[in-house]
Amino acid sequence: MGEFKRASLAELFKFFVTMGCTAFGGPAAHLAIMQREAVEKRGWMSRQEFLDVYGLLNLIPGPNSTQMVMYFGHRHGGVAGMFVAGFGFILPAAAITLAIALAYVRYGALPFAQAILWGVQPIVIAVIASAMWRLVPSGLDNWTKRAVFVGAAATALLGVREVFVVLGSGLLMWLWRSRLKLPAWPKGSGVSPWGLALLTGAAIGLETATVSAANLFFAFTRIAWVLYGSGYLLVAYMQAELVDRLGWLSVQQMLDVLAMGQMTPGPFLTTATAAGMVIGGLPGAVAATVGIFWPSFLLIGLLGGYVPRLRNSKFGQHFLAGVNAAVVALLLLVAGRFIQGVVDEPVRLGVAALSLFALERFKLNSMLLLVLGAAFGLAWHMFL
Repeated sequence: MGEFKRASLAELFKFFVTMGCTAFGGPAAHLAIMQREAVEKRGWMSRQEFLDVYGLLNLIPGPNSTQMVMYFGHRHGGVAGMFVAGFGFILPAAAITLAIALAYVRYGALPFAQAILWGVQPIVIAVIASAMWRLVPSGLDNWTKRAVFVGAAATALLGVREVFVVLGSGLLMWLWRSRLKLPAWPKGSGVSPWGLALLTGAAIGLETATVSAANLFFAFTRIAWVLYGSGYLLVAYMQAELVDRLGWLSVQQMLDVLAMGQMTPGPFLTTATAAGMVIGGLPGAVAATVGIFWPSFLLIGLLGGYVPRLRNSKFGQHFLAGVNAAVVALLLLVAGRFIQGVVDEPVRLGVAALSLFALERFKLNSMLLLVLGAAFGLAWHMFL
C-alpha cells in the first residue's frame, strides 16, 4: 500500500477532532482537507492509496468522507485507531448539531426563530438542488445511465420505496453491462457479498411504527445500510421514511432539520442527530446518531487491508453507475417536493433561485448562504 509516516492515536485524535469542529463544506471539502493536510503535508498515506480507498468507499454504503476518516485511523492504529479517528470526527459535529436541535425544540416556536427558519429553508432547497446538479455530469453521462434515471424517477413516482429504486437501479446496470454474467467478487476481501446482502436485507426489513429510541435506531440503521452514492441521498431516504411513511416529521420540520445539518461542521449525516432530537428528545438523538454511523465502523473494520482487490471489482463499478443515476432522480423529486412548499411565496422562491445561482455560478459556501438567509428572514419579519 505504499510507504507512510505512522501517526499515534493522540495525533489522529487531535487532527480529526479539529476537522470535526471546523470542516464546513460537506464531503468534498472533507476529502480535500484530508488530501492536503494528512496525505501531502503529513505523509500519513500515499496519494495512490488515498485514491484507491476513495474509489472503494464509493462502492460500499455509507458516508465516504467519514469512512475515509475511519480508514486513516484503521491504517495507523487498527480497530482502536478507527474508533479514535471516527469518534474524533463525528462527536464534535454531533454535539454542535444536538445543541442547535435542542434550541430548536425549546425556542423554535418563538417569532424570531420562525423568522430565521423562514429565511433558511429556501437555502436548504437550493443546496439540495445544487447537490443534484453536480451529480449530473457523472451520473447521466451516457444513454444507459439516462435510461436508468428515467426508470428510477418513474418507479419512485409510482410509489416504489426509494431503497428498492436505488438497489434495483444498481442491479439493473450491472446486469446490462455484464450481460447477465455473475459478479466476480474479489477473493480474500475480508467480507462476503452474501453477508452484506443479508445485512442489507435485514436492515430493509426492520419495520418501525411508534416513536421510541429503539425504533429511531432501527430506522436510521436501515437508511445507513442502503446509503450508496451521494451522502445527500440521506435527504431522500429521510423524506420517504420520516415524513411520508411514518409521519414523524412534517415537510417544514424536515427542512429545518436539514438546515441544522448544513449549519454545522463535520459529517452531514449528523443531520440524523437533529432529526432524532426533534422526534424523540435526547434518547432519540443518541439512537439516531448511533444508528446512522455504526454500519460504517463495521464495514471499515471488516475491509481492513483489502482495498486494491475490492477497488477492481467490476460488479461494484457497474452497480455504482446505476446507483448514481437513481440518486440524481431521487434528489430531483425531493427538491421538487420541497419547492412545492414555497411555490406560492414569490419571495422565498426567489431566494431559492438566487441561492442556487450563487452556489453554481460563484461557488459560494453553503454555510455563508445559510447565515445570509437567517439574516434576511429576521430583517424581512422585522421591517416588512
